[in-house]
Amino acid sequence: MSVFTEGTATEQTTQPEQQTTETTPPQDSFVAKLVEAKGENWKDPEVLAKGKLEADNYISELERQLNQMLRKRFQERYRQFGWNHQ
Repeated sequence: MSVFTEGTATEQTTQPEQQTTETTPPQDSFVAKLVEAKGENWKDPEVLAKGKLEADNYISELERQLNQMLRKRFQERYRQFGWNHQ
């Protein structure tokens, strides 16, 4: 007996879709928060974009420095234990 072809069909009770009328509380604008914390100059989208680019570049530089320090530390430990790199 196949579920798809034979036997009695099971009734599915469908519930009407409920529309939620709940509203989410209004969120403060991130720009407004930034302006409040940093000053009026941050309202300008060009200033925001420049700040984002500078932050991204700074993070990249910090990651590069960290990788360089980790590589140096690994090499020091490598030599400390007398392992030969071939």
